[in-house]
This record gives sequence, C-alpha cells and structure tokens, in this order.
Amino acid sequence: MNKHKSCKHILLAKNEAGGVSYCERCDVVELEIGAVSLRVNADDLHYVSQLLKDADLCLHYFRLDKDRHSNKKRSAVEPVH
Repeated sequence: MNKHKSCKHILLAKNEAGGVSYCERCDVVELEIGAVSLRVNADDLHYVSQLLKDADLCLHYFRLDKDRHSNKKRSAVEPVH
C-alpha cells in the first residue's frame, strides 16, 4: 500500500466528518477524518464500514440506557405533588 506519484484518487464520498477516496492502481481506499488519514485495502472497506455501523449502534443504545437510568434516579428523588 505504498503511495505512488501516479496514484489518481477518485472521491467516493465526502461530508462534514471527512472524505473517502479510492486509488484503483493501489486498490486502496483512503479515509480522511480531520487530520487523520487511514489507508485500507479496498476489499476491507466493507469490514471497516460494518465496524463503524456497529459502534454507532452500540453508542446509541448505551446513551439511551444511560438516559433511562438517569431519569429513574431523578424521578425517585423528586417529591410527588
């Protein structure tokens, strides 16, 4: 996965978080998030994508559970009117 001067990056996606480009010659996908650049074999992009989706889902449920526990504690302390 060496960078060659003849690499021609094709932009696959871009948003506020960063961008994803592909080099056909190297068969490498490059993820740029802020100042961080990660190069992965194109065949592994699916696994990286699934990893991020799984992490996003777990974080979502973690936050929901944390909020639910926080609300239970508050309602147990608050007096009933």
